[in-house]
Amino acid sequence: MEVYGDEFTVPDNYSMEDIKHRVRSWLASPSGTDYVMEVVSERQVILTKAKHDLKICCYGCIAMIASIFLLVFIMIGISFPMYSYAALMNAMMSYVAVIGVIMAITIAVFCLKPEKAVFEMRFGNEIPIQVYIHRSGELDKSAYEYAALKDAIQGGYSQRGGPAPTY
Repeated sequence: MEVYGDEFTVPDNYSMEDIKHRVRSWLASPSGTDYVMEVVSERQVILTKAKHDLKICCYGCIAMIASIFLLVFIMIGISFPMYSYAALMNAMMSYVAVIGVIMAITIAVFCLKPEKAVFEMRFGNEIPIQVYIHRSGELDKSAYEYAALKDAIQGGYSQRGGPAPTY
């Protein structure tokens, strides 16, 4: 987990109401739709995004579907007359146990290990307003969202590489 702090000053003519409006506008934008805002105090806001990795869920489903073929081989192997009914039931119970373990591990990893990004913002009392942002979590995956948030608060567009609209 990465942790990074950033500090900048907004223009002199911005009030706290302007900044609050800009943060709410960013939350309504496509960059901020996955974030949840928690207002700690008048001068402290926490924005959190917890996005689950759907690949983890798919791995468990694929493992369960692949294990169906294992069940077929178990049934074919046990269907010979030399094996008893007890052996068939033991094989079935062990198959169910394997499926249960796969499901439990997959669900636990999927639910307990989301890709999380947290932006904790504090605003100073001085004029011009000083903004302190403490970022933690999956920062490389949320870099674009952070840049959009910073641009929204500052009221401009920073120089990010790549094509941009020309006015």
